[in-house]
Amino acid sequence: METGSYLLMQCLSIAVLTSAAWRFIRWITARSPLDSIPGPSSPSFWTGHLPHFFDRHGTQFQSDIAEKYGPVVKMRGWFGRPLLYIYDPKALHTMLTREQHIYEEEELFVKSNYLIFGPGLTATLGTQHRKQRRMLNPVFSVNNMRYMTPTFYNIAYKLRDALQARLSNGLRELDMLNWMRRASLETIAQAGLGCSLNPLVRDEADKYADAIKAVVWVIVLT
Repeated sequence: METGSYLLMQCLSIAVLTSAAWRFIRWITARSPLDSIPGPSSPSFWTGHLPHFFDRHGTQFQSDIAEKYGPVVKMRGWFGRPLLYIYDPKALHTMLTREQHIYEEEELFVKSNYLIFGPGLTATLGTQHRKQRRMLNPVFSVNNMRYMTPTFYNIAYKLRDALQARLSNGLRELDMLNWMRRASLETIAQAGLGCSLNPLVRDEADKYADAIKAVVWVIVLT
């Protein structure tokens, strides 16, 4: 009896492994409609072009493939999965604005946003997403943007003064990415939250701003 059960378990295990292997082989060898699109050869079956694309100096790789292959480039992702890198303005407008309901985000992206931010705009799809977008439309109306314009100018002038103050003793190297982050966060805080997180004129850390930066780094690293 025990021998029969053991043989049955062996047969089931072999059947499951064979089926999984067959599905995996079919998946990696299947033809894709994207195969006719030009793109660089994959440096790795496991990770594809992802390490090069998301490297801290990945903009050079992105510029190179765009210059060589055009506005639509085929890349490879995990386990050789075909991906598209698109920077054509008309195509992006169609996907992001005109026909956004067709080009929805991947399930992994949506679920990750849900776990981090909750059921907000970036973590919903379909009808719920459209409802939330309609709720936010007044924020970006022409009248409201005009109302917030003085705030934008005020922050821009503070940023200008802060940069000029640090160059008052002569030319020096400045981390513009950090300054633009500070200005962007301050703009969101004043225009959206009604408070100030970063005065820009002083090198003072803000706990809330530091917390936001920490969350962003967690997202990037995971």
